[in-house]
Amino acid sequence: MDLFRWDRVMAAWAGLLGASLLYAQFTFPPRIHGDMEATLTVEVGRQTAERGRGEVTLTLTVRGPLTLDVEEPRLSDSATVWQEERSPSTRRIEGRYAIWSQVIHLKQVQPGREPVPDVTVRFRHRADTDWIEENWVGILRNVRDAPEGPPLAEERPSQRHWGAALVLAAIGVLILLAWMRKRRRGRREASLPADQWALREIERIEKTLMPPQGEAETFHTQIAFVVRRYLAERFGLHALQQTTAEVFEAMRQLPYLSA
Repeated sequence: MDLFRWDRVMAAWAGLLGASLLYAQFTFPPRIHGDMEATLTVEVGRQTAERGRGEVTLTLTVRGPLTLDVEEPRLSDSATVWQEERSPSTRRIEGRYAIWSQVIHLKQVQPGREPVPDVTVRFRHRADTDWIEENWVGILRNVRDAPEGPPLAEERPSQRHWGAALVLAAIGVLILLAWMRKRRRGRREASLPADQWALREIERIEKTLMPPQGEAETFHTQIAFVVRRYLAERFGLHALQQTTAEVFEAMRQLPYLSA
């Protein structure tokens, strides 16, 4: 199987692995106000390091004119039961629009079923216009009710075993892919004719090791090794095991070099 097909296998395993770690993802319908719109995407973790403590990722995106102004999002009081970690907000330009985005990671402080805090954000066309406020409430209920997400339930042992199996399988594919690439690269290098290999190595050594870039002793040692290996592969001499005097003596014994 060639590397292209293995890359496709790797991508498939990565997808399965990702599916095992996420049980639900839901994007609310965009809240549209003229040429501005705000969207919220929620990802709820299926497995966490501590049993019974959920992890939620909120991604808030606001699109509008180039003069778009967005305030820092606010979370409701229920955020006291969640540990919050915010990534710096980003802003990029796409054509005639500015797109603002921020990611908020939440982790439960105490185990149990706790509501995800409501999210509020204010945005406006520019600094001298009125603010527009949007709120997202009952977030976890919307995620559980989404058709693509299974119901929120305590994880069964069989689910944990499947997750562990997928992780091990993905690691195995990674190791196998790395081994195949290394083996393929070694075959390509070995298949080069001796003269082409020697020329390539000499060019590399001259670029990286020739003084003043490198030490003179290292440079000459590397060049000598290339010459010895070339003689061994091209003429069948034991140049890699012989002394310099023995190499010259062996070369004199070759009819097409002694002249």
